[in-house]
Amino acid sequence: MSLDTVGQLVAQHSSSTPVPRQNKAELERQIVRTMFRWITWGMILLGIGVLMIVFNKSFNVGGWLKFMASAVSLAGVGVATAGLLRAMNEGVSLSGKKEVKRLSSPADTKSLPVREMPAAVPSVTEHTTKLLPVDETRTNKVIDSNGRE
Repeated sequence: MSLDTVGQLVAQHSSSTPVPRQNKAELERQIVRTMFRWITWGMILLGIGVLMIVFNKSFNVGGWLKFMASAVSLAGVGVATAGLLRAMNEGVSLSGKKEVKRLSSPADTKSLPVREMPAAVPSVTEHTTKLLPVDETRTNKVIDSNGRE
């Protein structure tokens, strides 16, 4: 075995040429696969914790089993949540940063355009209000219970 072939192999593996990237669909499938794997393990831990709680309720083993059941259940929720949040983070980084649209320079605001006021629109109930009968004018006087004003 010559050192030239070994040197060429090392140069190929340590060269700065980028490794061809997988396509986006394959990367998304991989992210979803790992997310479901983490969620599955979290749900298994949660199930074991629930079984421990049921076992402790039935046989009243002690406070230590209640503590362990709570810890295992919370660990299961934590593992499932971590898998979900990790997948969300990888999905966002996979989508890449989008270019921010730049606004054009602001328009001159020192002089506002002169516009006429629009014509007043009549009220919808104006016509029906005119149809109501007119009673005598009301006063703010309080009427006594004996009929006196």
